[in-house]
Amino acid sequence: MENGNATNVIKTSFKNLLIEIVDKFHMAPLVCESDQMVGQRFQTSVEIHDNVVEGGKIELYSSCTKKKIEAEQKAAKITIEHL
Repeated sequence: MENGNATNVIKTSFKNLLIEIVDKFHMAPLVCESDQMVGQRFQTSVEIHDNVVEGGKIELYSSCTKKKIEAEQKAAKITIEHL
């Protein structure tokens, strides 16, 4: 506590939240892939089926990060925002 003010931080696992959403709404399984990029950077893609586009699949990508888990979380967040 600094200057009498408490700071609360809540961390959310977007990856776990995405899994719950897919399960709850009986969506088609997602295809997630993590790739190691040049210079020890990681990027994760998530492929989802889009009912708006006939037979369509949408592939969403995270930005490049230094840690694989960060890339996975960013990709999951982007996917949730898209849904």
